Amino acid sequence: GFRMTTDGKPMKFRLDYNAGNQQREQTALLVQQYLKEVGIATQLNALDWATVLDRVFRTHDTDMFVLGWAGGYDPASSKSIWTTDGAQNASGYSNPQVDELFKQAENVPGCKQADRKPIYVQIQKLIAQDQPYVFLYTQQDLIVYNKRVNLNPLSGIGATYNIEKLWINPAVPK
Repeated sequence: GFRMTTDGKPMKFRLDYNAGNQQREQTALLVQQYLKEVGIATQLNALDWATVLDRVFRTHDTDMFVLGWAGGYDPASSKSIWTTDGAQNASGYSNPQVDELFKQAENVPGCKQADRKPIYVQIQKLIAQDQPYVFLYTQQDLIVYNKRVNLNPLSGIGATYNIEKLWINPAVPK
């Protein structure tokens, strides 16, 4: 059978993802299958990247979407996702306590990791309790560099940001 909405119609969601991304397509197919098993129909929409971004971040015209967040080397890089006015806050998540804790973490004297850590732990606990997203999995990457590789400047979203701009310095011996 089907799960029904409060007005008696079969429950149905649209799930958007960017076309050409095989990992997200496979994720969407799995979600569709799992939801079907509990009586919820899911229409998959493979869209061009610009349309996905428009629906998720500008018009909010999506029921569900598959995207990935890349964590950076510093937890402050997630501020744009979790603060009320964050540029990447696609869900519209808003928790004044989380907003305040991010401000506190930014103003720790000397930016000492040991002093910032308890603040970020509290932020993570609040977000986990509020559950603004359903995270389906975490991908772990192991990154190893050779001394011949000229790295890009570190970014808040990780060492592999703009990975296509890495280059090998032939002057450095193997």
